[in-house]
Amino acid sequence: MFFQIRHLRLFWVCLVLLWMQAGFADSSLHQSFHGPSQVNPEPVNAHKLAPTDSLLRVAFIKAKFSFPLPIDSKVESYRIDTVRKTIVLYCNDHFAAQPFREAVVKELKDTILHLLSRPDYHVSIITLGYEINELIPNFYRSRLVLRDDTRQYRNATLPAQQVVRGLSKPYNISKGLQNRNIVLWPSHGWYYNNKIDRWEWQRPRMFQSVEDLLPYSFCIPFLIPMLENAGANVFVPRERDWQINEVVVDNDNSTDNKTNRYAETGNHKLFKYGEETGFAMPHKELEDKENPFLAGTFRTAETDVKETAAFHWTPEFPANGDYAVYITYHASLFNTSAALYSVKHTGGVTLFSVNQKIGGSTWFYLGTFHFQKGKNTKAGSVELSNQSALKGELISADAVRFGGGMSVVKKNGNVSGRPKFSEGARYWLQYAGMPDTLVYALNNDDDYKDDFQSRAEYGNYLHGAPFGPNKDRSKGLGVPIDLSLGFHTDAGQATGDTTVGTLAIYSLKDALGNTSFPNAVSRMTNRDLADIIQTQVVDDIRKQFDSAWVRRDLRNAEYSESARPNSPGVLLELLAHQNFNDMRYAQTPEFRFAVSRSIYKAIVKYLSDCHGEVYCIQPLPPTGFSAMLGEENTVTLKWLPQADKSEPDALPKNYVVYERVGENGFNNGKIVNGTEFTRAGLEPGKIYRFKVAGVNAGGEGFPTEELSVGVSPKSKGNVLVVNGFHRTSSPAWVQTPSITGFINNADEGVPSGLDVSFTGVQNDFSPESPYISNDAPGFGAGSADQETRLIAGNTFNYPYVHGKAIMDAGYSFASSSDDAVMRGQADFAGYPVVDLIYGEEKTSQNPNPAYAKIKSSALFPAELVMKLKEFIQQNGSLLVSGAYIASDPYLQKQSDSSAYEFITKQLHFGFNALGAAKTGSVAGTKNISAFSDLMLRYNTGFCDSIYRVEAPGALLPGKDANVILRYEENGFPAGVGFKGKYGVVALGFPFETVLDERTRGELMKKVMEFITDK
Repeated sequence: MFFQIRHLRLFWVCLVLLWMQAGFADSSLHQSFHGPSQVNPEPVNAHKLAPTDSLLRVAFIKAKFSFPLPIDSKVESYRIDTVRKTIVLYCNDHFAAQPFREAVVKELKDTILHLLSRPDYHVSIITLGYEINELIPNFYRSRLVLRDDTRQYRNATLPAQQVVRGLSKPYNISKGLQNRNIVLWPSHGWYYNNKIDRWEWQRPRMFQSVEDLLPYSFCIPFLIPMLENAGANVFVPRERDWQINEVVVDNDNSTDNKTNRYAETGNHKLFKYGEETGFAMPHKELEDKENPFLAGTFRTAETDVKETAAFHWTPEFPANGDYAVYITYHASLFNTSAALYSVKHTGGVTLFSVNQKIGGSTWFYLGTFHFQKGKNTKAGSVELSNQSALKGELISADAVRFGGGMSVVKKNGNVSGRPKFSEGARYWLQYAGMPDTLVYALNNDDDYKDDFQSRAEYGNYLHGAPFGPNKDRSKGLGVPIDLSLGFHTDAGQATGDTTVGTLAIYSLKDALGNTSFPNAVSRMTNRDLADIIQTQVVDDIRKQFDSAWVRRDLRNAEYSESARPNSPGVLLELLAHQNFNDMRYAQTPEFRFAVSRSIYKAIVKYLSDCHGEVYCIQPLPPTGFSAMLGEENTVTLKWLPQADKSEPDALPKNYVVYERVGENGFNNGKIVNGTEFTRAGLEPGKIYRFKVAGVNAGGEGFPTEELSVGVSPKSKGNVLVVNGFHRTSSPAWVQTPSITGFINNADEGVPSGLDVSFTGVQNDFSPESPYISNDAPGFGAGSADQETRLIAGNTFNYPYVHGKAIMDAGYSFASSSDDAVMRGQADFAGYPVVDLIYGEEKTSQNPNPAYAKIKSSALFPAELVMKLKEFIQQNGSLLVSGAYIASDPYLQKQSDSSAYEFITKQLHFGFNALGAAKTGSVAGTKNISAFSDLMLRYNTGFCDSIYRVEAPGALLPGKDANVILRYEENGFPAGVGFKGKYGVVALGFPFETVLDERTRGELMKKVMEFITDK
């Protein structure tokens, strides 16, 4: 009788486990995959269960879990042992699509025992062939649960080593990602479709972007620098440099002194040709499957304790700008592990140590540096010295590449005609010398398959035997890869006002069906890595942006990007680019930064746990930054640390102060203790530019904005430039049942730095529009006129642009963030004129109004208004410029009238019209002689040098004020001037967007004359 009742209770318990709560993915997106069985799947006394949905709903009343169960979870069988008092439930693979923690496991098992009224029994739950306790990642286990050492991935087969080590950083990293090598690929890319003879994206253009580019806007500006700042070498199987110019200097074809020059200096008897092949471009463009690393030669020399030989690469740059620097060489066991490279750039000389025993025969990234147009050996070259601690080893020298460049791989006789960064991995890997049949030409004229399969095989080839490519694991370069991450945004679809959320995919079997890596580590470590990344990402998004952000499956599936890597690997589908609610976040730069930081933190935590090491998270950017002039041509920099609420130990121990002069690049930085630094010896007539980054044992955080100072040789006085333009944001949007999407007319948003993910404006706003094809995706579709173009956003360096014009007008200047002014870190004493930069600062639309994290502050906050009132009461004069300086205070005055009252009563201007002009032409008015002959244009087009002004403001002159500038197309006021005891000039367009430098100087000179002549 007991046995029958006992089974009845167990029947009800199994029904409870079958029920799922909301919050996981659509079942149609799940793929069944049966992992290795660690427990006998055919239990004694097994009873198959087939309950109906109506019974499920009755059963669910009996128990409620504090966490959602995955859709399609099932108890497939169970086993009872009344003698040993044990119960074993065998669940399907879908049940494993949730993260398991000790509290979750305890709740599941306690609930079962409670329903059975058998607290003395022991319960086991099996899924994926594992007891669910075993699905708790090592990182999340307490001391009460034994760790699983079989999945602590350590590269015992290959020693921990890196190809490239920076030698010029003024600090050491001890608790970061030093000695770690990471392969990261951002999504898909432009590819050749052989079936229709056409180059195209692999995904549709939706909501002003395309998945082939969208992950780049996370990885290139944010995630990769975070990983590298923590000490990692990061390998990317797509071009990582957005610079469309490229210069290659090679020993085979760059000996022409008139252009790009390769040279050797020292004892000529030391130089020899290598016995194997090296890089050379056999033609301007590569034929299909043609390998440039089999077409050339390389040179060698022996090392010595003193330099007796050196190799030099001097390019002729086609334009000023930032260029990535890549090297290649031939590796061997006879080579040095510390080849000394020097990159000479406009910011100085940066040194690198390259381990030439490993790697080689492909491109290796050193860093990105600023170079000026033309040829300059001292500030535009790379040098390899034979100086080394050990004498008699080899160094090898081949090509050096500067910049990303345009497409070079032909398909059906033609290249794509696009920048390399836009193309899929398959094409870059050919240019990078990867073996065709092992890495990038795996299928017969199917570049689509080649592309997604080649990404993981690139990592395998870098890693090398026994972790090499799946077609031949004996091949490779010997670079010990620690993990790989595929970053995508194709997490599925949803309708309504919810997000789709974050999906993480791992594989318990590799491409050959093995359940462990070549070093015998269990591939269960893939699940640990996926769980840690997904948990960190979802938790941080919920804390900072959206408490209802969906955590989708933790899915075991044999996707190529998760099954092919022969080191731990995860395919992350961060969000759904098909879903507008997800894309509102994806288009927000603060979200991109936060998610990238989450992924970086997860990788640090996973790897430190695998190696039993203590980790430290790098700091957030300092705040409250100011650069104030002192006596005897000095400048004092001040700043404050920024706490990370989710990582209380992520505080700076020291700081690095970076400096650049004029248009040159930044130097290698100076380590500073404390939050203040004084720089003496400023040369009159030069402009000095600074930024500060926090440093701790985990590495270097992102820096502050850039501030500038300059001392005029014959100064008429001092001006303080205050930067109030800190906004970055997504475009404005509308969301109704019939019309939904991004609207760019009045506010197209502000990217952070440069953005490459914008393809063109949205033109299909109907949620009912059906998907037909990638060319006609329906709802969310947009134009393609801007794709692959670099779009300038807020580059956080506008005090330099303003300061240069101020210097041209004969004044010295200092600069400060508005935050520092409001905190009292910087004051107006000694500065009779303040230049307030507002750019495109305004109150931004927020995807989730409950979270202030991504809501820009309104213009003229109360603390700043108080400081400015005190300033003008002391007869201080003010220049304020920005597209929304009147409209934003006017639109916000219902909730806070103080800002609007201040601009109308103290600054003597008001709001006339928003989006007043489109052409960008402005002319001075005849009634104010100082401006009567002035003509200028501000930027109204997309470009990579300055952001576009889409909605300049028309101002209204206040009491005793005059219109000094007008928009030519309609005569609306573009500038207003007031003169009394103090002077004010207000410009309805951002000063820094005036296109011509000479005109900016002329405008600033007239402004200074106007406001100082009282």
